[in-house]
Parts: sequence; structure tokens; C-alpha cells
Amino acid sequence: MKLRRLLAAPILSAGVLTACAGGGTVLSTGPGASQHVLISAGGTLGIARVLAGSSVALSAVLVAGAQNAVVPQNRFVWSASVMNGGQYVAGSAGQTKPCGSVASTTSGATTPYTPDYSVYLTIDPTNEANVILSPPAAVPAPAGSTVVVTYPYCVDVTAKAGSAAGSIVVAVVDPQDPLQ
Repeated sequence: MKLRRLLAAPILSAGVLTACAGGGTVLSTGPGASQHVLISAGGTLGIARVLAGSSVALSAVLVAGAQNAVVPQNRFVWSASVMNGGQYVAGSAGQTKPCGSVASTTSGATTPYTPDYSVYLTIDPTNEANVILSPPAAVPAPAGSTVVVTYPYCVDVTAKAGSAAGSIVVAVVDPQDPLQ
């Protein structure tokens, strides 16, 4: 009787392992699980705010499934651009505030201006999951134009890992009024 139980254990174990052979787990990280990227800001409160002319550290993690199981990955493609409108997280309790705007005036015509800010991202060469966003002290104007900025304006920072992507809105605050 004891011998039958000992022989049954390896057979049951082999059956369980065969059921998981498709790469799935209880955390739904297999090939069919949806993956997305979560981005967080460094600092004590983890709020994505930065003074114009200063820097903020950002980190990305690839997750899968409804439980956000971490998928090992440190290679991300980053991009950033100014956005007009929207909201940014302004406090540790999750309260939000509206983003300001950036406009360009050329020959008397004013239009929303959303420059590419990818050039202001510094990617960690040892771990591409980490970047530093350093927006300039003044928004650069296109040739022959002037720029009007309503602070705090927002920058949409995106990280991609394969087909998975995620983004975070970073508020760029006026250095002359840092409490906005």
C-alpha cells in the first residue's frame, strides 16, 4: 500500500507539470496574457512633478495579467512630448489638477504647441528601465515664433517594451512659483 502511494506521487506531479507546459502560471503571465508598462516617478512621494530646468527620475516595469505580475525586462524605448490639456497627479492621495498649455504664435496666428521632448530624456545605459527627464528652463520656440506657456504644463512620457506600452504625465512647474 505504501509503495502505491510513493509511485502515484511522481505520476501526479508529471501530470501537473504537463498542464503548465504552455508557459502559463497562476499569475497569467503566459503567451496569451496582456502585457503593459507601468511607469513611476522617483522621490519620496512618487509624484511626477519637476521644476522647469530641473530633473525627475522615472522607472518602468513590464507587467502582465490582471495581477500585474512583473515580467523581467530592462529594455524600453522611451519618448516624451508636451501635451496640451489633460490632468496630472498633484498629491500623494491621488488628487489631480489641470495641465496648463503651451502655444506658439507665428505671424499673428496662435496654435497649440506640442514639441517633442525626447531629447530631454537621459536613459540609464546600464538599465534602460530608468530615465531622467530634464525639461528646459524655457520651452524652445520654433524658428520665427514666440511661445506662451501657462504653468504647470505637462509632458507625456511613454515607455514601450515590444508591443506593450505605458505612459505617465509629468507636470513641469514654474521655478518662480514651485507650489502650483
